[in-house]
Amino acid sequence: MNSLCAWSARLWPAAIVLAAACLTAACSGGAERRSQMPLAATDKVEISYVDGKNRLALRGVNTVDDASYREHGLYGAASPDAKLADQGSMQALIDALYELGHFSRAAPQMREGAKVALNVRIGDKLTVWSQPTLQTDNMQELERFNTARLAFLQIHNNIISYHSSKMSPEDFERAIADQQTKNKDSVRNLLDKSRGKGQ
Repeated sequence: MNSLCAWSARLWPAAIVLAAACLTAACSGGAERRSQMPLAATDKVEISYVDGKNRLALRGVNTVDDASYREHGLYGAASPDAKLADQGSMQALIDALYELGHFSRAAPQMREGAKVALNVRIGDKLTVWSQPTLQTDNMQELERFNTARLAFLQIHNNIISYHSSKMSPEDFERAIADQQTKNKDSVRNLLDKSRGKGQ
């Protein structure tokens, strides 16, 4: 009996550690979904929103050299028409577009007659999701597109002009990290609301 108690006592610490590990894994797994379309660090990415003659664009920071990004902030020296977004923010937006159906609904170019679209260029591949037509039997598709558009606009608006020449390197990195967290939270909240409507 004593030997059985001693054996059981030896097992308890291991069981507690195992349970804690499983709980930690479950929590961390639920906190952030695994990307279905992970971007490589070398991928040149541009995401743009077109509405008639107006165009807004986001480009990954790796489309310019690091010195240019740090010196010129979000616009860089050679891309005045596009904001430069950190890798984490671009990944969050790509994940949102993937979930909302961009890549399964997109075409190589804008639909004839359409004036509004979301464009994603990864390397040399361009995909264009034209705004669905306004019809009573098409409202769910239109809502998906509008959620994707809102995700783009929120990240575009959240990108702030940080210039390393006016900030210490530590403050610059901290500001970019805060920006990335804000963008991920914004997209996550939008997707949570979208999932709730789809249930």
